[in-house]
Amino acid sequence: MKTGFIAATAVVSIFAVTSMMLIVPANADNQENNSRSVAMKTLGKNMKTIGRAVKSGNITPDLQARAEEIKEISGRLISLFPKGQELPDSRAKPEIWSDAAGFKKSNDKFTLAANALVAALKTGDAGASKSALKATGKNCGGCHKAYRLPKK
Repeated sequence: MKTGFIAATAVVSIFAVTSMMLIVPANADNQENNSRSVAMKTLGKNMKTIGRAVKSGNITPDLQARAEEIKEISGRLISLFPKGQELPDSRAKPEIWSDAAGFKKSNDKFTLAANALVAALKTGDAGASKSALKATGKNCGGCHKAYRLPKK
């Protein structure tokens, strides 16, 4: 009787451990994809908010914080796409990894533009802010064209 119980417990334990080994990588992939998604949505939200304000000429201090967040995300964007993380639900094109140097170069341009946006918003100058926002948007969109799949 005890032998049967021990054998059954061993089988259940092995099954549980094996199941966890399969679940953990899937959760890591989901977390990675979620981190990317949150970063991209934050970029979009901040760009839209800054765009509306700049268009109206209402340059307020809170816009600087949004631009700082854009700059911060641009600085860590490459790390959100580690080699080997081609995820099934992601809109990331394989070119992110096959053309890693091009992706980095494009992101570097985006980061420079984001830095200029922060500086322009600090001055409160609507014209400079508008130009900097346009450059930031152009460089942000440059990655989209080359490295993002269209929506399904």
